[in-house]
Amino acid sequence: MLLKGATLTLLSLVVFAVISKATGSPWNEEQRWVSEKLDPARYDVATRPVKNITDVVEVTVEMTVFGISLDSRNQELSAKSVSNMGWEDKRLSWNTSEYGGMESIVVKANRVWYPNILILNAISGSTLIPSDTELLITNEGAIFVSVSRYLSTQCYLNQELFPYDTQVCWIYLGIRGTPSDVVSLTALQHGQNEALIAETTNWELKNVSLVDTSAPACIEHSASVSCRHVALVSTYICIKRLGGYYVYTAIIPVSILTVMASFVFLLPSGCGEKLSFSVSVFFGFVIFQLVLLDGLAETGDGKPSILVRYVMFTFVLTGIAVIESAITLILRNQNDNPEARLPVNKVEPLKNDNEPQDDSEVTLHGLQIAKSVPRNWEKIAVYVDRISFVLFWIVYITVLITLVAELLDDPGCPEYL
Repeated sequence: MLLKGATLTLLSLVVFAVISKATGSPWNEEQRWVSEKLDPARYDVATRPVKNITDVVEVTVEMTVFGISLDSRNQELSAKSVSNMGWEDKRLSWNTSEYGGMESIVVKANRVWYPNILILNAISGSTLIPSDTELLITNEGAIFVSVSRYLSTQCYLNQELFPYDTQVCWIYLGIRGTPSDVVSLTALQHGQNEALIAETTNWELKNVSLVDTSAPACIEHSASVSCRHVALVSTYICIKRLGGYYVYTAIIPVSILTVMASFVFLLPSGCGEKLSFSVSVFFGFVIFQLVLLDGLAETGDGKPSILVRYVMFTFVLTGIAVIESAITLILRNQNDNPEARLPVNKVEPLKNDNEPQDDSEVTLHGLQIAKSVPRNWEKIAVYVDRISFVLFWIVYITVLITLVAELLDDPGCPEYL
């Protein structure tokens, strides 16, 4: 009897399984929800989730930046970010009691309608929400998505204050070809957690904000339609370069070379290595110029950076020191040059002491004797060196103060509104 009952129970389960498979009965409440709500006959992924065609789909956007790097030469901003977006689709709402108390479900983005938000100034990979991204749908029809990705965008730099420059970069999010009265984007303001920024970066994050804007260009469908703009969410990123690396690798070595160049004026004018010493320091500046130019982007019509101007200025000063060294060596060698003596005219014999002498004859005789004495060019060379040393430091300190004053006048992060 028991065996017969067990056999009937087993047969009943088999028949139920066969019938369920044949009729397509869902495995659980989630599968039933997907089969009912996402049935292609009832749900169209290509149409907006609005009942009235004049209604606007409002999409909220929030972005958090975790890491920043900036390629100064190629002017490219790379950032690790998480973008959170949300909108409503009332076609997907349900009563929790009809689905076993289920309050939310996760589905792929390609199964439902979602805004095709693009990173408009991206260098590569402009799609913000890939089709295989998982969306969270609540029973009220609210849809949320969180996308983590590595962004690479163009950022045009102003490097006049390099290596202590402050840069402003923008990340533009929008739906290309869709006006703001069809799908609108709303930025959610939030405080950026600076502790999340990678410590290995050479930049200090000053400000990250999201701004609601619109594209400047119009979407014209016909001459009778008024100007319609694409909605944009612009992410404003203000960062300041940490210049410690350039202090140790460029500023301090160039300053040392400048001090060494000034000591060429203190070397004896007869020192044979004076000119070679100044030329060696001069070529040291040439090497630093090549290193700096290799790491900077072209600035177009803008002024060169402070560091480039500082190196160029000290480069010119050293070049002047080389020329001055050559001049003092030429002056020093005038003592050994017979041509340095002015020609002495033949002097008439002096008259007898008892004979009266004309005052004009005495004066002419004294001048002829003075012209026969060689000039002391070595002392002149020393005087030129001392004067050049003082002028060198006056000019250097004046220009240095000017550059530092320009650096201290940095306005920092500008207002973005």
